[in-house]
Amino acid sequence: MNNSHAVIACCGAIVQDCFLRAKPADKGTLSKVDALHYSTGGAPSNVGRALVRLGVAVEAVGRVGADHAGRWIIDELNAVGVGTDGVRVIKKGISGISMILVAADGERTVYCYPGVNDRFDADEIEPSSHWRICHVGYPSLMPRCKGKHLARLFKRLRQRGIVTSLDTTWSMTDVPLEDVEAALPHTDIFTPNQGEAEQLAGVAPGSRRVEELADFFLNCGVGTVVITCGRSGAYLASGAGAGRLRSRGMKQVAPGLAIHVPAYETRGILNTTGAGDTFGAGFLAALTRKVEPEQALRVGALAAALHIEGSGVPSFDEALRMTEERAHVG
Repeated sequence: MNNSHAVIACCGAIVQDCFLRAKPADKGTLSKVDALHYSTGGAPSNVGRALVRLGVAVEAVGRVGADHAGRWIIDELNAVGVGTDGVRVIKKGISGISMILVAADGERTVYCYPGVNDRFDADEIEPSSHWRICHVGYPSLMPRCKGKHLARLFKRLRQRGIVTSLDTTWSMTDVPLEDVEAALPHTDIFTPNQGEAEQLAGVAPGSRRVEELADFFLNCGVGTVVITCGRSGAYLASGAGAGRLRSRGMKQVAPGLAIHVPAYETRGILNTTGAGDTFGAGFLAALTRKVEPEQALRVGALAAALHIEGSGVPSFDEALRMTEERAHVG
């Protein structure tokens, strides 16, 4: 049963994902695809689906085209319990699509056509009084939902007492930090993976400890930073701004925390696509249940591991139980 007191709005790019499991082919050759699978993708879908399974009510906010893919995306979201009143259908627009090549180790290469996601305008979002958290994902794919646009949205959300949550994806711009920098002082929870954090901080891969990366974003004004590090687990750090995270029934994250949790073992690796989104869903769901930050990290890590192995995210109570029973990496 959904926790009716916890409504999370998931805003961001919405796409149709086409997964291809195959070996990379040389240019100019023909290669057989071993498996093909379609799914809805993007933050409203990936985070939203996992939140619903964890018992949190979700409203997706985004854009799709008035095409077959757009209708299919809305139907699929409704089928799993994600609200779609906030999804606008753009006439004469093409829905976004990602072609995802999944390698044998579960890692993926993504080719994304944003489609009408470039019409998603943060200034047009009207916050609802029912929202406890507003999570925005993939701003680099939405020109009107990054930089000053994103900052204005987060300021309006915080004025309404809504917790702001931000996730990123790899940016193709010359100065990736500009996608989110203006919004960081208004961001309560920021959940990049380690590679994204390094790109935003402008440092070479592996050249900074995760603690240094977290400090960079705390100095930018973020309240709580959670950096996922693959099989190395996840790290949380909270700054002075963590005291802003006050909302109806939300767990308060105290300033000055520094917490590392290990990753959970997976029973094989099927697909890492969406693992970061699923981690974020577990972490946010736990905060709405007033779970301590360390345990919230463990719920997020468990949810990500289950997603990677294809087991599916369980109920929140079951996820809590599994965090005590499943083995950690190493």
